[in-house]
Amino acid sequence: MDHHLDHARPVASPPLTCSPQTPSTSSTQHLQPRLRTPIYLLPTHIPSATLSSLRQSLTANPSRILVSSPFEAKIIVTALTSEKRIKRDIMWGTRRGDFIEEGVVVVGVAWIERGGWEVRGDEIVGVYRRDEGEIDDEGARPSKRQCVESDHESDIEEQDKRRREVLLRARADAERNIGDAKPSRWSTVRIGPSSHIRPLPRASSHEPVPILPPSLPTLSTDETYPEQPPARPLPEWISNKYACERQTPLVCPNQPFADALSTIKLARELSGDRVGVRAYASAIAAVKTFPWAFEQGGERELGKVPGVGKKVTMLLREWLQTGRLTEVEALEKDEEFTTCRLFWNIWGVGPSTAKHLYQQGFRTLEDVKLQYWGRLTREQQIGLKYFDDIGMRIPRDEVAELGRIIQTMAVQITDGGNGVHSVICGGYRRGKEMSGDVDIIMTHRTQWQHLVQRLTEALEKTGWVTHVLSISKSMSERGGHPPELHAEKGIWQSGWGGADSLDKSLLVFRSPTTPPGSEAKILHRRVDIIISPPSAFGTAIVGWTGGTTFERDLRRLLKERKGWRFDSGGVVDRATGHVVDFGEWETAEEAERAVFRGIPDLTPANRTQARVPPPAILLYVGHALGKSSKQISRLRKQPLSNVTFAVRWQRLRTRTMVTSTTKTPVVMNWINNTPTPSHDDQTFTLNDPYTSQPLSHISASSTPDIEAALSSSSAAFAQWRSTPAHERRRIMLKAATLMLERRDQFLDAFRETQVGEGFNAFNFHLAHEMLLEIAALATALPGTIPALPSNGDESTMTMVQYEPFGTVLAIAPWNAATILSARAIAYPLIAGNCVLLKASEYSPRTHALWGPLFADAGLPAGVLNILNFSPQTTATLTPKLLEDPRVRMLNFTGSTRVGKILARICAEGLKPSILELGGKAPAIVRADAEFDKAARDVLWGGWVHQGQVCMSTERVIVDDNVMEEFVGALKKAAEGVKAGPMSDPSTNVKGLISVEAADRFEELVNDAVSKGAKVIIPETGFKRDRNIVTPVVLSNTDETMAIHTQETFAPCLLLLPSPSDATSISIANSTPYGLTASIFTRDTHAALRMSKKLECGAVHVNSPTIEDHPAVVHGGWKESGWGRFGGVEGVRGHLQLRSVSVREGGGHFKLLACLLNPFRQTWRIANYSLILPTKPNRKYICP
Repeated sequence: MDHHLDHARPVASPPLTCSPQTPSTSSTQHLQPRLRTPIYLLPTHIPSATLSSLRQSLTANPSRILVSSPFEAKIIVTALTSEKRIKRDIMWGTRRGDFIEEGVVVVGVAWIERGGWEVRGDEIVGVYRRDEGEIDDEGARPSKRQCVESDHESDIEEQDKRRREVLLRARADAERNIGDAKPSRWSTVRIGPSSHIRPLPRASSHEPVPILPPSLPTLSTDETYPEQPPARPLPEWISNKYACERQTPLVCPNQPFADALSTIKLARELSGDRVGVRAYASAIAAVKTFPWAFEQGGERELGKVPGVGKKVTMLLREWLQTGRLTEVEALEKDEEFTTCRLFWNIWGVGPSTAKHLYQQGFRTLEDVKLQYWGRLTREQQIGLKYFDDIGMRIPRDEVAELGRIIQTMAVQITDGGNGVHSVICGGYRRGKEMSGDVDIIMTHRTQWQHLVQRLTEALEKTGWVTHVLSISKSMSERGGHPPELHAEKGIWQSGWGGADSLDKSLLVFRSPTTPPGSEAKILHRRVDIIISPPSAFGTAIVGWTGGTTFERDLRRLLKERKGWRFDSGGVVDRATGHVVDFGEWETAEEAERAVFRGIPDLTPANRTQARVPPPAILLYVGHALGKSSKQISRLRKQPLSNVTFAVRWQRLRTRTMVTSTTKTPVVMNWINNTPTPSHDDQTFTLNDPYTSQPLSHISASSTPDIEAALSSSSAAFAQWRSTPAHERRRIMLKAATLMLERRDQFLDAFRETQVGEGFNAFNFHLAHEMLLEIAALATALPGTIPALPSNGDESTMTMVQYEPFGTVLAIAPWNAATILSARAIAYPLIAGNCVLLKASEYSPRTHALWGPLFADAGLPAGVLNILNFSPQTTATLTPKLLEDPRVRMLNFTGSTRVGKILARICAEGLKPSILELGGKAPAIVRADAEFDKAARDVLWGGWVHQGQVCMSTERVIVDDNVMEEFVGALKKAAEGVKAGPMSDPSTNVKGLISVEAADRFEELVNDAVSKGAKVIIPETGFKRDRNIVTPVVLSNTDETMAIHTQETFAPCLLLLPSPSDATSISIANSTPYGLTASIFTRDTHAALRMSKKLECGAVHVNSPTIEDHPAVVHGGWKESGWGRFGGVEGVRGHLQLRSVSVREGGGHFKLLACLLNPFRQTWRIANYSLILPTKPNRKYICP
């Protein structure tokens, strides 16, 4: 609803005077303000010098009252002439429930210049009115009611009267919180394109308000929700009026819904709807205060929070019923919104500039760089130049290190630092693991003035600061007084101070990971240094620790309960106009607590709830937790429900290839070290299989994109193959280092595959180890000089060389996206090949991370290219790509079905390939096994990542004599296992990759059950909810069932009895697969004997079928593939052989007696001189 500012003639305005003079008789032509009428001065577009002069003029006479808020005024003075701009500026910073009184007159500054007594008609800009009519410059225009025919006037007046009474009663009901009523929201204001609704009338404070009795709650907004009240009691802080009074969990259990609201909030901000922005900010704060995940009917709980309107509760209802918001989906499909959002993420670019860039036809950051650079401000140029760096989240440890660097410098420039106090605020102080930027508050007992200037200059000289975005010394120039405080008179002037009242420097800072003098590429961070006087240190900490909504509500809280005007630069008592003195303090905590005297303590420790208990996971997370092998063994002995992993939900942006920082990023191709959209700008969308919410928008490559990538690889090969091995090793080691720095990016990206947190961390750790191992193999394959048979001719020497193929097509799957894409790329790279990675359509963000990571590590352009194919085109474009003669080799990890197709294509072109395909891994449990351990390992091997691993255990072959005992151990190990969606932290088994995968698994289970199979676990039977399936253990299966021979790629174990070891081996070898197997026994010699008879690429004794190490060769037999990844063989498999023979040609010549190693690190030339005498016995003389 919108307050309406009518253009008015003076006749429409109520008489207002601030003079004891007798009102003019021509009251229709002039207005004379009454005695001590409150006046508000709107500072917009008034020069500071003029503003100061006007204030002095208004405060010179004690009969005039200059107020700090337009809601306390009867006359508003402004230099603006636009009605829309006046409304927007007056309402800026307000909240629901704030009213401009009816009849407030808006005049121009000429009124003050003329003396500020009577108000002439030509000086009135407008009059605030809340009736249905308007008055224009031509005279009084009748309202809509007055236009109705006279015989209907009485009926309409009666209806209007009843309507007013109903609304007044409803308002009283809401404001008194009778029954289930919520606080009134009638006065919500919307400024912007969608502002069409006038405000509803509000009763005057002097009029009696009819009260709706408690027995008539029909006008309460809770009438929308007929459900019964929630069973669980709401925490008492939920109903607190202001957001700053509520506790908030460190990990929000409703983050996806909060993200959806943030998208709508951003749309409001881009459209200029500032009041809508504040409304959604309040709603998001309310959502984040709940300590549990919303369930059906949760909109009723959310509706209890003050500041949450019916619109938001209806959105939550839609979310809970459908898992998505129609409004958000429409925004994500809106090109204007997504493009403006991209530009808005450039530091220094606001909504209007973002919209202007879109209207100018720009669609990408590269377009802006190439065509608009010169018209950007310096701050915007810096924001665009370091777009990726500034957009990255900063780990907590790095934030602390940045604070230490700044603190140390402050101590050095202030005579030893006696009196320096500093606090890192923002998200860091609230306990967050990642921060968007660094806010550090600093003060000095005596030398605080202009300290910001000296500190910034010192940091620039030492190389830590690379750019100064802006610097302000307003507090130093005011001598430490809060903003808008007249030093001589102690009178509070109008205007909003906010955080801008303090001295501050907004900087682009070097990351501590790339200190000055480092040869590595600089990583830039955003740092704000705020300097406060000692007297305002507490208010500065309070103002900069909370978010925007926190500070806004804190202002209102202090105004309501203490009568204070809060600003980060100080607090002023509204009644006296004097600065509030909080006394002396010794520590920052004391300074902060002093601000909260007389009200609840709102320090971060009291506002943050305890961490949400982490979910149990079916995974060994020892590597991810940095544990030793012995600690891992102890973890394996624990019940699965006790193995936990701390979850940190961080929504991070992927560098460079991802062009959006919101919930739905846009992933582009990576060609020639540049993020590149598809040639025809086509994209496809990856949706969450459970909620149907979009996870990523991905560029869909076409034939021109394939051509561009292959041309780039071909051009780069000559340089890369001749790059010394030690340089390739350096690049690989740098990539491993960068991977650690971007750990949270990898973890966040991999979540798009419905992965559990433990398996996610396990993947990351193993991928990092693999890069280190591969780097160590850079010089591990020297060439050879074979011994030739003696045939009487000793004049020939033969050498065998290893050479790279050229461009290797790498196809990596989604199921272990981090580790499998790492090995698909790194092995051919270290061997001197160029790599073209065909990314999975189910894990585009994870695969997209490798392009910028290797580029930042120093990999030349064109050596690594990444293409994305849509599900509709991948079956046609992948063969076309593989058939191209510029592709010289294939490494592929995926299903056996697709592997056979690709193998046929390779055969047509006689191209070598490495194929790691499907499996149906058996686990043999002998009678002498340790059953509890075997049961845990079997369940982990079969159910981790929902069974979506090629090495997953699918068949458990158990000795007949111990089957019953082993089943009991399985049931015990499975206690506490719960399947559910990604958003539910209480679950430890997530969903399958797609609904189609769940359909196929359900068909296999139903087919087996219909043919006599029994569901042993769970006892309640198999269940399925969209892509969520319950893990199962089946018995009584046979060869007639498809599940017995087909790879399920789902959490399923088949119990197969066996009378002997020979039978167990026969059952294990009975499928066409041969990837991995396990044997559980106390007899190691028996296990070794059995392992020789198993037809598979790896056998693990007393450990799960899922086990891998970068130094160990890995691959399958039979239909599980050929070729090997891992260890030295993984490098050798990406090299081809050449033999070189050197025959004596007579005379004296030099021979290369030591061969080039396979990576051309350096020619080790020994300069052997062969002396060829005439005698038959030749001798070789080494100089």
